[in-house]
Amino acid sequence: MKKILLTVLNVLIVFFISAQNEFDALRFSKIYYYGTARAMSLANAFTALGADPGAVIYNPASIALMRKSDYSITPGFKIAQATSTFNSTTKKDLKYQFTVNNFSLVFVSKNNMGAIKNFNFGIIFNRILDFNQRLWIEGVNDKGSMLDDFMYNADGFYPDELNPFNTYLAYDTYLIDILDTASLTYTNPLWIVGGPYYGETQRKIVRKSGSGSSLDFVIGLNFSDFVYFGMSVASISMEYADISEYSEFYFNQAVDLESFKFNENLKNDASGYAVKLGMIFTPIKSIRLGFSLQTPYFLKVDDIYSSSIESHWYTPDIDGNTSYSSTSSLNTYRYNLTSPWRISAGIGFILGKFLAFGVDYEKVDYSTIRMDANDYNFAYENTNIQNNFKSTENIRFGMDLNLSGFHFRGGVARYGAAFERESALNVFSGGVGYRASNFYMDIAVQQSFSSEIYWLYVPYEDEPMPTITYKNLMFAITIGMRL
Repeated sequence: MKKILLTVLNVLIVFFISAQNEFDALRFSKIYYYGTARAMSLANAFTALGADPGAVIYNPASIALMRKSDYSITPGFKIAQATSTFNSTTKKDLKYQFTVNNFSLVFVSKNNMGAIKNFNFGIIFNRILDFNQRLWIEGVNDKGSMLDDFMYNADGFYPDELNPFNTYLAYDTYLIDILDTASLTYTNPLWIVGGPYYGETQRKIVRKSGSGSSLDFVIGLNFSDFVYFGMSVASISMEYADISEYSEFYFNQAVDLESFKFNENLKNDASGYAVKLGMIFTPIKSIRLGFSLQTPYFLKVDDIYSSSIESHWYTPDIDGNTSYSSTSSLNTYRYNLTSPWRISAGIGFILGKFLAFGVDYEKVDYSTIRMDANDYNFAYENTNIQNNFKSTENIRFGMDLNLSGFHFRGGVARYGAAFERESALNVFSGGVGYRASNFYMDIAVQQSFSSEIYWLYVPYEDEPMPTITYKNLMFAITIGMRL
């Protein structure tokens, strides 16, 4: 008797990535900005503080507060650590990555006549996503196997109707076989007499790479040093690659199967645009209030996917073979993705030239993500998005202490979870900086923490699921000139 599915059909299912699903959409919608070292060290709490090129990504009105033309670059270095726990087995993996977080050209045009004090224009590059990560998951599962998933998903189909990216590959390598040709039910090597025999070791190695960036063309107006307006048009570019190897081995001695591997290769390239509007006003000299609105990212995503399976057996077949392999064709597809709107509000306090701190609030509703294509309406995926993704709130706080040109900074932030299997992202940051009349240098360090319950495949009742904890450490340095 089949085990009962853990969840109903409309739950978020991380199945084999042979088709685009809601998690592909979420990957490109969960934006996290890096920006300049100054912005990073204050946990990016700059919706109201402004006057920094990295703040433009949150509020384009930030550029209107800049009094001098500004040219800067921000290289960075990331240490990505992922620790998995699967049935009391813990594995840790690391990945190192050099980055360019920000590049800014800001031009200030001063006007000493009339209400408009200055008109500013900028071309600003910001890193908005970093996918670089390595995962190593391993543990013993005495409740189930991926072979069951192949078997259950093959039921009801003739062999030539099986999914060419998973179930057909399993059939072609003898990991599943027809049990009853009349009812089209399947079996697998673990379901021999007395079975099923579980207790095998499961392992998954995932190598993720890629990043996302926003190139903003920004204008800002300063009205009487009281109200500041800004607008930007952003060109969005993202690329993502995921190479994974799932394997099972050390089966029960009653099973003739020695091991098998399921390999997947996914590559995404996305491009599009967004528009941002922002305002900052100063009711009194020491207080700044900021508001910004960002349209969705309107993206076109190119998806390239392939998969393969290999199996190894103890007993040779009549031709003496003990190993079999099967590879899918290369699947390419293009679809449209619309990310959520983003609304931000912030308050900044400026105490002379001695102290500044800001508090930001951001609202993002991930249930409004939409997928579409010319030949497919993505109704099932969009229903999953509506039913399972959530509206989240992001809070950021940062402080900057100025001691005779030397700055000491710190900040914290919390980004809400988009769905129930993941935790909130918590960020702690700090940094130092030096500012002279025409030159500045800032250094920042930022540590983020999050976790998720990871599905190796569609889990069934009572099956264990690994938990992964992510700890990402980013170092950045900004070198800039103001003229």
